[in-house]
Amino acid sequence: MTAEEAIDQAVFVALDGAVAATVHQHVPAPNAADYPHVVLGDIDNVEPICPGDPDIRGDLSIIVMTEGEERQSCSALAGQVRSILDNKILSAGGFSIRLAARSSTIALDEGAKGYNGIVTFGVIALTE
Repeated sequence: MTAEEAIDQAVFVALDGAVAATVHQHVPAPNAADYPHVVLGDIDNVEPICPGDPDIRGDLSIIVMTEGEERQSCSALAGQVRSILDNKILSAGGFSIRLAARSSTIALDEGAKGYNGIVTFGVIALTE
């Protein structure tokens, strides 16, 4: 298992059943997912800690999506994600994974039917 796969698995396990939403590891097909839901996003700016090393650091995006006219439900869901993962150490696939919240944004979706948010974490995955 790669470090990126370990991050994906550990974050899914930490969030699934712990947030008031369905958690998806991949973007669901349009209109296939019930709201609210959380989608594990990309791990960007990935770089090895040392050249040739399996240990990495990067930025993990987690998307939260809600329906309705009020922003509060999306903000609350983003807050749940943040409180579950911020400054936590998770373990999966032989890696120890440290997450630290960096930012979060909430915006009205393109169809104006709900709100979408992105919570970004700095992540480091080190072999155990």
